[in-house]
Amino acid sequence: MQELSLAANPLTELLAVVVRQFQGLFDLNGRIGLVFILLSYSVAYLLYRRRRVSSGIASFWQFIGGRQVLLHPSALLDYRYYFVRALLRVLLIVPVIGLVCCR
Repeated sequence: MQELSLAANPLTELLAVVVRQFQGLFDLNGRIGLVFILLSYSVAYLLYRRRRVSSGIASFWQFIGGRQVLLHPSALLDYRYYFVRALLRVLLIVPVIGLVCCR
C-alpha cells in the first residue's frame, strides 16, 4: 500500500525526472559525461607534457586554450543551450506527469 502512494506522488516523479536529467553527466555514451571529460583532459595533459618544451607554452591551461576557448561566445552559447534544454525538459515533463497522476 505504501509503495503505491510513493509511485503516485507527483513530487517523487518530479525528483526522478530531475535526477534522470543530471545522470547524463555520468553517461558513458554521452559527450557531456564526466568520464569523457576526464579522459579528454588526461589525453590533452599527456600531449602537453610531450610538446611542452618544443611549443613554448608555459602552462597546461594555455595549452588547452584557456580563457579564449572556454569563454568564447560560441562556448557560452553552448553552456546556455545545455542548461536551458535541461530546464525545458523538466518543465515540459512535469505537467505531463501531473496529468497522468491526477487522472
